[in-house]
Amino acid sequence: INRVFGPTTKRSEQELNEITSLLFYNAPYNLLQQLQCYLNERITHRDRWVNAMNKVQTLDENPIPIRLIDGPFDPISGKHMVKRYREIIDKPDTRVLAENIGHYPNLEDPENTLRHFLDFHTSISA
Repeated sequence: INRVFGPTTKRSEQELNEITSLLFYNAPYNLLQQLQCYLNERITHRDRWVNAMNKVQTLDENPIPIRLIDGPFDPISGKHMVKRYREIIDKPDTRVLAENIGHYPNLEDPENTLRHFLDFHTSISA
């Protein structure tokens, strides 16, 4: 798990054990297999998911806004994914955190993640 954290935000062994315990608490026996299926589902359902993200933001009644808050150091969905997201989403609303933030912004930079989240909610409830 530490491989997807930023270079200065890696977790201690105790924290990693706690994260793992939380992940597997009451989880089905095949949780990891289910999570890995997502890798194939991203390819299989790509067009449908991209179309849905674009469509819901432009509905005539009750549009559903989307904000992406990203840790750019994430090797899975970091700044390269934000770049691609901005290319394929019609009205991208993105917030990129500090360069040292990885896959778990809520753990690595909770203050700024929460700030961007609350700003988003304020903007959509106005």
